[in-house]
Amino acid sequence: MNEGGKTSATKAFQVDQLDVIEDSTIRAARNIHAFNKKVRPCSFQEVDLILAIRRSIIMSKRMGNKFLSKWNDPFMVQEVYTNEAYKIIDENGLRIGPVNDKFLKRYYA
Repeated sequence: MNEGGKTSATKAFQVDQLDVIEDSTIRAARNIHAFNKKVRPCSFQEVDLILAIRRSIIMSKRMGNKFLSKWNDPFMVQEVYTNEAYKIIDENGLRIGPVNDKFLKRYYA
């Protein structure tokens, strides 16, 4: 027995475990960097036209048609919050919000 009651095999195992942890940390950092390269931040200004994803919150009834568009008709941004959320209104003046930006995309007319 060596110092502290640990054998050399136990120490070698612990060193191997530390190497595995370091490798997984490096791999995770690479994955984060690769993901962030592909993601484009989107921000909308007031009065921008946007499309909102169809969700049960926005829809009055659930539609099961597979050919139905995934996005609702254009909305207009009424108010911008600091946490990437937006209050939107439709063409009839119906207010919806706050809606997170991951459920929105820009509408090009």
